[in-house]
Amino acid sequence: MDATQQIDDPFSEEEEQEEEEKGGPEREQLATLKVFKNDHIPETEFPLYIGENVIGRDPAACSVLLPARSVSSRHAVISISEFSLLWDIGSLNGTRKGRFKLTPQVRYALTEGESLHHF
Repeated sequence: MDATQQIDDPFSEEEEQEEEEKGGPEREQLATLKVFKNDHIPETEFPLYIGENVIGRDPAACSVLLPARSVSSRHAVISISEFSLLWDIGSLNGTRKGRFKLTPQVRYALTEGESLHHF
């Protein structure tokens, strides 16, 4: 059995429907992405929540908006669950974790305080 296989749980679906009827699930901030001041973006902090936090310029598709021309419309994802993962979605300019350039669509573990860059 594949470890990433989707499990159908009718109880979970019922809970999701109830949450949607109440105005959506309550989201608890689990981490913060701090963007340092640069030529394109002022210093800003973005809340990160459980699940996928999409980083990019497209407000319809991203929960973390970075309005710099060097950032793709959908640039990267930070996923938070039992552990945190980062991956580049195939952005034009790429993403770096420290000095290491990420391979697109490959997930990398994140630890607190790590530095991320786009070029």
